Amino acid sequence: RKLKYARAVRDNGGDPDRPGYAPEFLPVIYELPRDEAYAIHKRNGKQVYGWELESNWWKANPNLGVTIPVEAMREECRKAKEDPSQLNSFLRLNLNVVTDADEGAIDMGKWDQCGDDVDPIAWRAKRLEELRGEPCYGGLDLGSSSDLTAFVLVFGDGEDGYEILPWFWVPEDSALSRQHKDKVPYVTWIEQGFVESTSDDWTNYNEVARMIGKLASEYAIRNVAIDRAFQGDQMMQVLREEHGIDVVPMGAGTLTQTAPTKRWLDLIHTGRLAHGNNPVMRWQAGNLVVWRDESGGMKPNKKKSTEKIDGQAAAIMALACAMVAENAGPSMLRTIRRQRSFLGKTVSVKGDANGTAAQHHPADRCEPFQ
Repeated sequence: RKLKYARAVRDNGGDPDRPGYAPEFLPVIYELPRDEAYAIHKRNGKQVYGWELESNWWKANPNLGVTIPVEAMREECRKAKEDPSQLNSFLRLNLNVVTDADEGAIDMGKWDQCGDDVDPIAWRAKRLEELRGEPCYGGLDLGSSSDLTAFVLVFGDGEDGYEILPWFWVPEDSALSRQHKDKVPYVTWIEQGFVESTSDDWTNYNEVARMIGKLASEYAIRNVAIDRAFQGDQMMQVLREEHGIDVVPMGAGTLTQTAPTKRWLDLIHTGRLAHGNNPVMRWQAGNLVVWRDESGGMKPNKKKSTEKIDGQAAAIMALACAMVAENAGPSMLRTIRRQRSFLGKTVSVKGDANGTAAQHHPADRCEPFQ
C-alpha cells in the first residue's frame, strides 16, 4: 500500500487535481523499471531479458550481497526461467517490477512473441477460412448470464505446437457498462469481430449453442470440454442432442487441470502457440493467475486473477481434449474417458479401432475427465 502511494506521488507531476499530489512527501523507490526488465540483450550469442542480468538486480536491491545473498537471487532467477508461472513473483518480490497480475502465470513478453507481429484482424479472417475442415478440440467456459462466455478451438497434434481460434460472447445491452467496469474496449472488440454480442441484457446460451453448432459444421470438432458451473449440464445436453457434438464435462480440480495448465504455460514459454495476437486473449493472458497445491498440482484461479480469464480457461480445457488424443489416439478417447482412474494406478485401455492394446497412466495426468 505504501509502495502504491509512493508511485502515485512520483508519477503525479505536480498536478493537484490528480491522485498522488503530496509535495511534502519524497518517495525513494528502488526498482527495476518495467521496460528495462523486459528489454532484450545479447549475451554469449543468446538473447536474455533485462531481469536475468545480475547487473540490473542492484537497482532494486541496493543491499544485495550484504543482507541479501547473491546466490539466493540466482536461485530465484533460475526458478523463474524454468517455470514461467514463477516469473511474475520473481519480478514483483525481488525486483519491484509492476506485473500484469498478482502472481501472474504468463510472461507477457513470451505471449507477444507467439503472436509473431501479425495483424490480429487479418490473421483471424485468414485462419478462419484456412482451417475449415481441420480436426480440432473445443473448450467452453460459461460465464454467468451477465458475464463473458468463451469458446476456444485448439488445432494441431502437439508435435509442432498448437493454434487457437477463440470466440467470446457478452450481453449486447451490457457491453458498454462492462466496458466502463472492466476498462477494456468491448464495443470496439465487437465491431472488430473478436467478441459476439447476444440479445438483451443477458448472455443467451441458446445463441451460444447455435454458434457452436455452426462451427461444428465448418470445423472437424472431435469433442468439446465444458466446465460444470452455471448452465454447464444444460448446455451439454443441448450441444449433444440438438447439434450432435461429443461433449464431456471437465472438473475444476487440480487432478483434471494440472496437466493441461502446465502444457499451456509451456507452449507459451517455448513459443509453440499461435494465437494471432487476439486482443481479448492477450488481455486475459495478463490476468491469469494459477493456484498451486503442495504436490505440484495447479489450475487457473479465477478468484485471484485480477480480471477475466474465461478465454484462458476455455483454451486449457480444449488443450486437455487435444492431449488425450495426442497420448492415446482419437479412436480411444471414448473408451478412456469411461475409465474410473486413480492417481498412481495404471488403467488398461481395451484397444483402438485396429485392435491395438494400450495403457494409460493417470500419474501423467493426461486424463482430464472425471
